[in-house]
Formats: sequence, C-alpha cells, structure tokens
Amino acid sequence: FSLSGFETKCLILALSRFFDEKYEKLFAYLQDDITKKIPTVSLAAALFMEKNTESWEYAFRIRENRRFSGLFVPEDLSEGRLAPVPEVMEFLTGHAISSGDVELYLPEEEKTDEPLLAHKEEALRLGNFLELPRGICALAGLKGSGRHFQVKYALKQAGRSCVFLQIRSAGDLEKSILRGAMLATLAGSDLCLCGIESQNEEGENTGIGPETEQALLEAVPRDGFLFLLTEKPVHLHTELPVLGLSLSLPPIPDRLELFRYFFREIPLQEEFSFPAMATRFHFLPSQIRQAADETRGL
Repeated sequence: FSLSGFETKCLILALSRFFDEKYEKLFAYLQDDITKKIPTVSLAAALFMEKNTESWEYAFRIRENRRFSGLFVPEDLSEGRLAPVPEVMEFLTGHAISSGDVELYLPEEEKTDEPLLAHKEEALRLGNFLELPRGICALAGLKGSGRHFQVKYALKQAGRSCVFLQIRSAGDLEKSILRGAMLATLAGSDLCLCGIESQNEEGENTGIGPETEQALLEAVPRDGFLFLLTEKPVHLHTELPVLGLSLSLPPIPDRLELFRYFFREIPLQEEFSFPAMATRFHFLPSQIRQAADETRGL
C-alpha cells in the first residue's frame, strides 16, 4: 500500500481486534469507555506519534491520504474510529475479490482462447504500451466495440492480472474509484474502470470533472496500469504515459470473421451463409457469441 510507518501501525491496530477479542477490552480500557471497542485516530496518535508533534497532525495525515483512508469505513473514520472496510478483512481471510460489480481477471485461469478478429492495429499499440512500467490506457467506444475484450486480450498476452470494476452509480464516483484502487492494491494487479463518465439530465455522457480526474490519477497502481473504458475520449492532465484509443463498432468484414469463428462447428443451411449473416444481422460481438451458443444447443 506504500504506507508510512505510522499508517502501517494504524492498520495493524485496527485489524488486531478481528484476530483476538481481548484487544476490544484493551481498547475500551485505554479509551476509558467500555463501549469504545474500536481503536480511534486519537488512540493511534497517542500510541505511535513521534515526539514534538501534535495528534491533530496525524489525524490530518490520515484523512488527506485517500489511498490510506480508503481502507477504513468512511462513516466510522468521520467520527474518528479506525474500522477496516469489509474487503480488507475478506482478502486477509482468503476470500475472493470477485463479486457483484467486481471481477478479478487472472490470465492463468482464462479458459477461453478467442482469437483477435477486430481492431488488430489498436491491439498492437496496446500490447506495446504494456511494456512500459506504468501508465494509463483510455479506451473509448460504444457498447459492443470490444473495449473489454481488447483489455483482456492484452492482459493475457502480457500475463497481467487486473481488477475490473463496473461503477453503477455516479452518486459517489470518487469513492468508487478509490475502492477500485484499494482492491487492485490488495490483489497486486492492474485496475480497469468502467462507468466513470458523468451524465446530464438526458442521460448523455458529459465526460469527467476535475475531482474525478484527481481520483483517477490517485488510483493508478504503483507498478501497473489503469484502464479506463468510456464512450467518449477522456483527456487527463498528468506526466504519466497515457495511451488513448478509440474503437468503432465492428464493420462488416470484422463481423464476418466473428460469425465464421463462433459458428465454425455449426452446420448451416445455404440461406444462412456467413456473408449474408454478417450483412443482415448487425449483432454485437457478444451477441454473435450468444447466438452461436444458443444455436449449438438446439
């Protein structure tokens, strides 16, 4: 987590009560209140702060370092309590990160081996970019343009793991971004975010604001990559290397290749030739795959 010595001690202090209940009694005793079984920022400062410093300085540091403060439940932290978020405990007790809106992609566990049939030039640029030590990859395109596939294809080729987070609510966008950063740090992986764009009253994406941009820059893994999947291109003000790619929906030649691949083992009648299907059905890649799976089951 790139934590300071003080921050590391705070995290250990906060986690201790989960491994031995006697610490809850100790915290209550130290804080002179039988109900205070969770350590506080004030207690941590009293225990660990250096000489000639004030406790408010440490409280300020904790709240200003959002990568660190993101490890704790916001409501508790706002009242001075150091209560770790559930994801930290789940990770430490061996539970998988993938759940609901989160997917942990591990290339060694990838069962499918789909070939790259569209946007080959963009895939080459993305693969070359991942040879750098760190950076941001922004892929813009409509649903069905293959943004997720491009990222996973590049990750598999490079042997890199990644946390994929689908942000479903723009109500607390920055908090969701920092949650993704925390999960990627726990997994020791890259981070891919989808759903970071704000919307107007008509539901149209209006890009990202300065606060969101700041949260994104803080979320870039220390030794890895941040992938951004958006509908419109995003422009970030940073000295980090940034690769911007715009992906269009697959044209007829690419759709033809997709039909040929997914329907390669399915016997078709003459009126359902691959060129006719690619021209007639403007399916998204995922829909072509789904159609093949359903046809195979008939």
